[in-house]
Parts: sequence; structure tokens; C-alpha cells
Amino acid sequence: MTGGQNRRNGARTGAPNPYPERVVRGLIPLAVVAAGVLLFPATTAAAPLSPVGRIALLVLFVAAMALYLRYEHPRVYRDTRMLGLVAGLTVLTFGLASVLTRVRGMNEFTTPAVLGPLVLATLFDKRLALYYGMVLVVALSAVAGFRAEFVPVAAVASVVAVYSLVGLHHRWHFYRAMLYIVAAQLAAILAVDLGQFMSAQVVARDLVAGLVGAVASCVVGMGVLPIVERLYQVPSDITLLELSDLNRPLLRKLMLEAPGTYHHSLIVGSLAEMAAETVGANPLLARVGAYYHDIGKITKPEYFTENEGGGRSRHAGLAPSMSALVIKSHVAEGQEIARREKLPRPVNESIAQHHGTTMVAFFYAKALDLDPTTPDAAYRYPGPKPQARETAIIMLADAVEGASRSLSEPTPARLRGLVNKIVNLRLAEGELDESGLNLSDVAKIRESFVTVLTARFHTRVAYPDLRGKRVLSRVRSTLFRR
Repeated sequence: MTGGQNRRNGARTGAPNPYPERVVRGLIPLAVVAAGVLLFPATTAAAPLSPVGRIALLVLFVAAMALYLRYEHPRVYRDTRMLGLVAGLTVLTFGLASVLTRVRGMNEFTTPAVLGPLVLATLFDKRLALYYGMVLVVALSAVAGFRAEFVPVAAVASVVAVYSLVGLHHRWHFYRAMLYIVAAQLAAILAVDLGQFMSAQVVARDLVAGLVGAVASCVVGMGVLPIVERLYQVPSDITLLELSDLNRPLLRKLMLEAPGTYHHSLIVGSLAEMAAETVGANPLLARVGAYYHDIGKITKPEYFTENEGGGRSRHAGLAPSMSALVIKSHVAEGQEIARREKLPRPVNESIAQHHGTTMVAFFYAKALDLDPTTPDAAYRYPGPKPQARETAIIMLADAVEGASRSLSEPTPARLRGLVNKIVNLRLAEGELDESGLNLSDVAKIRESFVTVLTARFHTRVAYPDLRGKRVLSRVRSTLFRR
């Protein structure tokens, strides 16, 4: 079948056409190159690069970023929207630099060079922000024709900007980061200018420009961040902390209408957070995703074991296929609630993927008792399989926590055997194949689960009955003397 026939068949069957996305992915680097050429068009003594040289440099910048993302951050590389975000931050930085230095004729240190690293460090991995900042500084300096001193100053400010966001738990922490960035940029400018024996007038001018640039980067970053979060559905740690507040209306509704599910979700959150910490994933995202992963059970809480309260099961009069349909529906219901509540995309993905393509085994076994030829398709969750480490951890934590409740004597040895059994089953089923977890990560997750579950099911020494004994009278007399 030819490529033209494939395209025509795809149009007739309504299958998604990959070509528009490929076109968009191809336009993203072209947009960066075009922005650099158009925003810095003139060749001057300060910017001796010819248009061809600027194009070549920008192409190398795009290629370096693409290679890094492909091998170090494949999820970002495969996501067209994330590539658009990186490109958008680059174009915004180029645009502000052009306006400030070319249009307004201001000092190059007024350029908000740390804007991109600041936003990326808030939303993604610190390594990505660092690499992006270093490459951007070199490309911007060469394309715009800035003084050579701009590179070390902007590089130092970018590194400090990335690590000043560690422990960012509130929006006002941006002001703390601003102080660090301003101090770093001014110190770097002072060191560079004094090292070149600049006059006091030049040093003062550069320091004022550096102050303006550092403050502008933080102010623009704070303004851009909520817009970026909403447009690209990428939550910052600040947003995740807000979502983890157990007094949020959605979580309180879960607590009141499905208390068993609510308690289960809290324990899954503890399991997932500690496991994510051990493998270097995002523990906050894992915890928040766990809090909301079963939010769809709000619609029919009485059909789930943890909410039955010891009464007669609602599934007693239902066919196994109908029971499986009700159980599976909590995933779709949860996604609908997440869309309605405007939960971030990673949280929505934890709802959609926390069962992967696993089977509703209990009701499938009942169906096989009635008809041994029953196919398993109707008893499997629709998926997809977990696409991120945090979602895979939530899947394992969900299964382990639920199964641990069935142990009559949850000793450490039995808990370890249960964890190994469930994790091995998910590995054998291929549910973790697309998550990015390796076998070393899985081993660490096992140990983390065993530690948390052992602590949860710890035993206590029985308190003695002091009634009618002399000990009780002694305790009372001591209290009264006080």
C-alpha cells in the first residue's frame, strides 16, 4: 500500500493523521531560527556575524538542544507542546533582548537571560534548565553581538536562578530567589569589570543594568508561569502543593462520600511519595497523583469494597460483566471530574493510567466459573499503560496497598512476599514497559513499599489492666499531689 493510499484510508476511517504534528514539530526549530534572524537583522561592528553565520549558529543551538532532549529527556522531546514551550521561551528572550538593546539602546546586561532557565527549573528537571541556560547564553551573546563579558555573567546568574528555586513551596519564594539572582548577577558583573580595570562610571552603569535585568527576569517569570501552566498543563511545585491541600473541596467531597477510598488514597500517597524519592522521580507529583487517582469513585462509592462498611455487596445481584463495567467506569468518571476541575495534565494521566491495561481479576474469575470460554477483553481496563515513572509508582502502590488489607497476619515477611508478588506480576504483564523505570528502580521501589507497609502494620504491646491494682492507686495519688 502506498503512502497516498495510507493517507486516504486514514482520512476515511477517522484515524489520527500524524502529518500535522510532524509539520508542527518541523516548524518549531524554524521559528527559533527565524526569530533570531529577524530580531537581530543588522550587521554592526558589535555584531559582525553575517546573516548566514547567525543562521548557522542558531541551527547549531537548536540541534544541541534537540540532541540533549532526545537522549536525556525523551518525554519532553516526544511532546510537541513541551518543545513549543522551550521554543516559546527562547523567542520571548530573543524578543526582549532585541527590544531592550536594539530598540531602546540599553546595556546588554538588562537582557532577562535567566527568564527561560527560571521557568524551566520551576516546571521541569533542574538539569534541563541548566543545559538550556548555558546553550542559550552562548547563542544569544553571539547572535546579538553582546560583549564577551555577557557570557560569564549570564551563565552565573542562570546557575543561581536554577538552584535558588530548590524548596520553592510558595509563590512568595520567588522574591527570595530574586534576591539570590540579583546578588549573583551583580557580583559577577563586579568581578568581570574590576578584572578588566573598567572605570567607576562603566562599573556603575553595568551594575544598574544588571539589577534591571535580574529583576525583570524574575518579574516576567512570575507573570509568565501561571500562563504557561494553564496553556501547557504542566504544574509547578507550587500548584502541586496547592492541590495537595486536604481541605480542597474535591478531596473533602471524597472524604465525606467515599471515606474508604479517601483513606486508601492517603496511604497510596505515602507509599508513592517515598518510592518516588528513592528513584529520583518527583515525589510531590506522585503524592498528588495518588490523592486524586481514584477520584472517579465519588460517583458510585458503594460499589467499591473499601466503602461497603461490612454491608451487603452491591455486586451480589449483578452479572460479572456488569460488575466489571461499573468498576472500570471509575477511570473515565475520574478523567471527566479532572477535566471539570481543571486538574493539571499529569494528575489526569495518573487517573487514566494507574490501572494500565490490567484485568478486573475478581469478576473475570467469576465469569470463567459461569463460562470457561469468556474472553478477557471486556474485563481489562482501557489503558494506556503508565507513561511516566510517577504514574507507574502510583499503579504499584495502589495494588500493594489494596492487597495488603487482605492479609490476616501482616508480618514483615508476608508483606515482603506480597510486594514481590504484585511487582513481579506487573513486570510480567508488561505494564511498566513504557514508564521509564529500570530494574534497579523497581528494586528500590520494592524496598520502599516494604518499609512503609511494615511501619503501617506495626504491632503494639498490650496495655495492662490496672483496675483494682495498687499501681492505679499510686498513679492517682501522684496526680493529686501535683
